[in-house]
Amino acid sequence: MEKIAIANQKGGVGKTSVAVNLAVGLAKEGYRVLLIDADPQGNATTSLGIDTDEMLTLSDLLFKKDCLVSDVIASTYQDNLNIIPSDSSLSSAIMLLVTQSSREFILRSKIKEIESSYDYLIIDCAPAFDCLTINVFLTVKKIIIPMELSFFSLDGAVKVAESVNLVNQESGKLIDHVVEIKGIVLNRFDTRTIMSRTILTEIKSMFKGLPFKTTIPKNTAVDRAQLESLSVIDYDENSAAAIAYKKLTKEIIKLKIKEEKSRSIKCLKV
Repeated sequence: MEKIAIANQKGGVGKTSVAVNLAVGLAKEGYRVLLIDADPQGNATTSLGIDTDEMLTLSDLLFKKDCLVSDVIASTYQDNLNIIPSDSSLSSAIMLLVTQSSREFILRSKIKEIESSYDYLIIDCAPAFDCLTINVFLTVKKIIIPMELSFFSLDGAVKVAESVNLVNQESGKLIDHVVEIKGIVLNRFDTRTIMSRTILTEIKSMFKGLPFKTTIPKNTAVDRAQLESLSVIDYDENSAAAIAYKKLTKEIIKLKIKEEKSRSIKCLKV
């Protein structure tokens, strides 16, 4: 299972939009996808029309020892796409995480139960570096950072990179786990101002080779889709944003295939 976190420690940069549309895009390509909403705002959950009333959520998975990951997985309107939903109760759960034994590895251990059932795991992170974020970074192998062309967004991305280094340093003392930043998604992309072009140059300098070729343009269809609890791909597949998200999905799939071929060649050489 390919495990990817969508993270930026600056809010409002379109993390949920990237997570939801990437998950839907992968599902439409025939892959089995599990999306985890790891943000107390629960925007990924509501973006897919999930009502958490009388449902088990990520909070239950983290704090009920007898709760299995299969107990909290919910279906979505999209074939091949399931979700572990969240709601505001996750805020309290995050504060209580620090009281748990082996707290950094709770999500990692729970997810092992269903690893063979899915091709992709996509986790929508909150704009924070807390115990839940550490759980996510110790569960996934890759991080994709959505960014706007703003200094605050760039600062949030830099903080993610610093957090990744910290987690890798500390986890290396306990387990064999390394998480890496796999790509930058330039979201709501608009280079019409001098400031935005300056920031784009800075991004390419600081994160060499990481920005994906596909950029996501500013498009009101994304906001309208969220109001309808749909991905923009489903809301208007011919919109500029939907076309971009489908291209981004294919780019990520190609990257995975390329990595698998590279690993196979290395194994043959050995």
